[in-house]
Amino acid sequence: MNIDKKQAAQTERIGVTLEKSAIPPLAARIMALLLVAEPPYCSFNTIMEALQASKSSAGPSLNLLLREGIVDYITFPGDRKRYFIDESTLVDAVNSPGRFTLGPPCRFLALAPISQTPHTA
Repeated sequence: MNIDKKQAAQTERIGVTLEKSAIPPLAARIMALLLVAEPPYCSFNTIMEALQASKSSAGPSLNLLLREGIVDYITFPGDRKRYFIDESTLVDAVNSPGRFTLGPPCRFLALAPISQTPHTA
């Protein structure tokens, strides 16, 4: 996943703001990325690529966010990957049945209003 300059700037701005709340820098950037990502979830590899982070630094930061309940993950049938999602986005999707649908991870289809969900044959 390549993020454009606008998303990169938003990620950095939000990340710096979150850092001021005593959140470690990379954990703050991961949270920020999940807030600006479209669709609103990313695989571990996508997070590493988008933030140019190593596995050894991204892993502990993501585990911290999971442990604190700030981030959760979703899976898709037939795909062994975990896709990380901001907890509030996941709660909104669960509490709004019929408003959101989970699409397959290929082509990064995700939580999208049903009217915008592409039909596959």
